[in-house]
Amino acid sequence: MEQERLHGIMSISTRYKNLLKEVIKNSPIRAFDKALGGGLKEGELGVLVSRSGTGKTGCVVHIATDILMQGKGVIHVSFSENVEKFILPPVEPSPYPVGLPPDPARHRSDVFDDISKNRVVLSFSNNSKIESILKTIDAVISAQEEKICTVIFDGYQLTVADKSDIEKVKAFALEKKLNIALAQ
Repeated sequence: MEQERLHGIMSISTRYKNLLKEVIKNSPIRAFDKALGGGLKEGELGVLVSRSGTGKTGCVVHIATDILMQGKGVIHVSFSENVEKFILPPVEPSPYPVGLPPDPARHRSDVFDDISKNRVVLSFSNNSKIESILKTIDAVISAQEEKICTVIFDGYQLTVADKSDIEKVKAFALEKKLNIALAQ
C-alpha cells in the first residue's frame, strides 16, 4: 500500500516536471526570444525602455521567472528604493507559475523555493559607481558557483549613464558569459 502511494507521488512529480517543460516551451517569452533571433546570447545586452508605469518591471520579472523555471540563475539588480516587489512571489497567494496547476505531492512553498533558489536581488542607488556594482555581481556569481546566466538591471538610468559605463557592463557580460537586460 505504501509503495503504491509513493509510486503515485512519483508519477505526479514526473507529470509536474513534464508540464513545467511544456509551460516553458509554450511561454510567451519564446515569441520574444524568436523576435530577438533566439533570445539574448552570452555577452549581449538587451534594453527595455519606456515611460514610467508601463510595465517594464513586470516584464523583466516575467523574463526572470522564465529563466528560473529552466533551473538557471538570475541576479536582479534594482535601482529602486522599493525592492519588495522583487522579493515577494509575483502572484499572491499562489506561488505557482501561470499555467502550472498545484502539485498535490508538494507544498506550495516548496515549489516557490525550487523556482527561486537561484535568484538573488541586489539594491543600489542610482548614483552607485558601475565598478562597485559589477564587483558585487561578480562576488555573487562566485558564491553561486556560476549558476547565474542573466543579470537584470531594473531602473538603471540609461539617459544619464556614461557611454563608458555601458561599455564596462558589456565587457563584463562578455567576460562572465552572461546576458544582461537593462530596463529603464
